[in-house]
Amino acid sequence: MKLTFFGGAGEVTGSCLRVAAGSLNFLVDCGLFQGAMRGPDNAPARNRAAYARDLGELDFVLLTHAHLDHSGLLPRFAAARARAPLIWCTKPTADLLPVMLKDSAHIQSREANRPRGRRGRAPATEAPLYTSDDVDRLATRLIGVPYGAQFRPHPAASVRLRSAGHIVGAAFAEVELVDGRGRKRRLTVSGDLGEASPLLVSEREARADCDVLVVESTYGNRNHRPLADTEDEREALERFAADILGRVSCPGEPPAGPCLDFGGRRLLCVGGRANLVAQYRALVERAGGVFEWHDGGREEAVSRLPDLLARQDAVICPADCVSHSAYYQLKRYCKLSGTPCLMLKGSGLGSFAEGLRRLAEGRVQIGADQLE
Repeated sequence: MKLTFFGGAGEVTGSCLRVAAGSLNFLVDCGLFQGAMRGPDNAPARNRAAYARDLGELDFVLLTHAHLDHSGLLPRFAAARARAPLIWCTKPTADLLPVMLKDSAHIQSREANRPRGRRGRAPATEAPLYTSDDVDRLATRLIGVPYGAQFRPHPAASVRLRSAGHIVGAAFAEVELVDGRGRKRRLTVSGDLGEASPLLVSEREARADCDVLVVESTYGNRNHRPLADTEDEREALERFAADILGRVSCPGEPPAGPCLDFGGRRLLCVGGRANLVAQYRALVERAGGVFEWHDGGREEAVSRLPDLLARQDAVICPADCVSHSAYYQLKRYCKLSGTPCLMLKGSGLGSFAEGLRRLAEGRVQIGADQLE
């Protein structure tokens, strides 16, 4: 039996394992590389090379789960050719995968058409690796099977997909085959492993004995912490958030602690999580401020920023959810104009509330201070 790792070994993303045993050849996962966008080993260049890689003739593909670092290059098999392999996965993964891949196709299309360079110049960009139509064609090659059911994707291989926890549909694969020496062998490939007693997905099943084990090493070589510890941490965060919010008083209400007053000033939030914008706004307005938001260059044009910034009294920027161009333009503008600006390392509600407090109390340097 020969195992060839094209990704996911020595790194986290790009999981793709080719198994050769006698005349049998198959893949387990075929994922996108994620990470650096610049430099000689940037993720887009690695994905383009991996998409074009000759994997030889494959009898079938096993997919452990729908996360893009395990599935994102599967549309390479969407071409309408008779020898393209079928892709076997759990039924929930078969339902989830087209949604994930269409989102990936949309992001690639958007990035390919986004203006780049200074002064709005748009250099030539490469076409997306695949489109939504490719995903639709790929979906016809998906075969969803129940957890634990034995199936034969090839006469020389018998497979069971067992729950790995992690996300909906995630599985580890148990493959029984005959190697090049005529010996019966059992290969187990873990995919990504979740907790043994998760709250939202199927409980992880126990692994049966095997001859060869390929296991992810993010969690594969250590135990998860007890669920009780996670619940204690969540309760501590809830108490922290309640303490922060309790100190922000509505007009006419007695403060539960030191009163936070933004005094009618205008605050621009650049970036942050879209699903938390309503809560960001509520915090600012409760403190007597006027809230505006720019998504940090993810969908909105960065060219809008100068006009927005010109009418603000202060700026707050969750820097983990903002484009590079917006980040540097923001720092430059605030330094030149003297506008108080606070960069947050995280985009959670607690970080935003503490940043708002620091701005309201004037504890921010002119230009771009950073909240650790």
